[in-house]
Amino acid sequence: ANSVDFDASVDGYRLGAGVEQMLGRNLYLKAEYRYSNYNGLRFDDTVFGNEDVDIDLDRHQAMAGLGFRF
Repeated sequence: ANSVDFDASVDGYRLGAGVEQMLGRNLYLKAEYRYSNYNGLRFDDTVFGNEDVDIDLDRHQAMAGLGFRF
């Protein structure tokens, strides 16, 4: 029986910010932004050994919402 052990890890960071503004007594508007950057991938497995791969993955996320508090 053959078996392979595989593990991968990614280096990077994530930043985010958000605001919330009351529009009335119970109504509010909110907005958020997130940025993620992952730039290094490391494979650890029993077939090929350890290997570092340079990657450049960027992700931008924006979200807006309208809420009601009761």
